[in-house]
Amino acid sequence: VVIGASNVPDGKKVVVIGGQLEGIQAAIFLAKRGKEVVVVEEGPENNLGLNIPSELKDKYICWCHTHNIKLYPNVTIDEVTDAGITITHDYGITETLECDSIQVMLPVSADTSLLDEIKGSVSEAYAIGSCNEYGLIREAVRDGNLLARHL
Repeated sequence: VVIGASNVPDGKKVVVIGGQLEGIQAAIFLAKRGKEVVVVEEGPENNLGLNIPSELKDKYICWCHTHNIKLYPNVTIDEVTDAGITITHDYGITETLECDSIQVMLPVSADTSLLDEIKGSVSEAYAIGSCNEYGLIREAVRDGNLLARHL
């Protein structure tokens, strides 16, 4: 799921499934637009912010805490209903998080299948950005810039 200015979810309360790079960035984006955000991460606490560059990770997590984004690592997602999402914490407590929207923000993986498909029908084709390797927009821009200089 890609969230942008043109498709901010309706409603006030949003649960983000996934607490790694994608989930934390989405949570911050949504909170800046007035949403009440809860992030649920099935992995351990050290998965929160995973893949965020080290120079930014603490800032992002701190921003979440100071802007009332609730971060729940070590949970099991039990049920999703029209009313919300039911989770069980690793310490045994089960709760239902009421929400208007659920956003799934799980890590992506590299996928060069389209490149492989078109290689034979075009003179040159290159993989840059996250289709080539997991990364941030800054790496994709860098790759595009370097490629353009060599063409």
